[in-house]
Amino acid sequence: MKFVKIFLSIAFIFFVFLLSGCSLSYNLDKNGNMDIGYSKQDKEAFIAHVYVDLDTEIDIVLPDTYKNCTVTKLGGYIGRGVPCPFEIIYKVEDENIVDKFSIENDYLEEYSKKWSSYETITITCNVKLPKNLKKLYYMHVDDLYVVKYKDEDNKIKVKVYKTIFKFEIDKDNKLFYTKDGKLYYKLKDELVTKFIYE
Repeated sequence: MKFVKIFLSIAFIFFVFLLSGCSLSYNLDKNGNMDIGYSKQDKEAFIAHVYVDLDTEIDIVLPDTYKNCTVTKLGGYIGRGVPCPFEIIYKVEDENIVDKFSIENDYLEEYSKKWSSYETITITCNVKLPKNLKKLYYMHVDDLYVVKYKDEDNKIKVKVYKTIFKFEIDKDNKLFYTKDGKLYYKLKDELVTKFIYE
């Protein structure tokens, strides 16, 4: 029995090593307002964090290549399996802000019980996707962004920002297509449900 436990432990460690090994060759760079993971060995890259100013409409153009590597994924891993999700990170600075954080959409009702009231604001995020996109690997795209601030009367107010995505992708992409701003799997002809649309 002891031998079996030792064997299973070794097998588990080896399995984890195999899972993380595929990301060993990936580095992460900050390029302008984006974090991009890339592997010169695999000649592929992925888009991780995208930093933008908080506004009601945002235009984002994701690159097709980076350092001679083809951008094929949204989100990915580096090193020993360190996650680098694709997500929009909003930059907002104001001396009246007392807190800012992201929550999952499903937890809004629970959080809102702590607030006397809140204002919901929709952000339209127009995204031009990489033309050779193959995989939606690891993403945080359905979260709500919460900003708590003091008003003129020094009372705490809450704004909840909800991001709506509108996509565009090259018509020759083999795996995805867009229609009315929504992203679809081309082979299945199914909507990609990971994102929030209008």
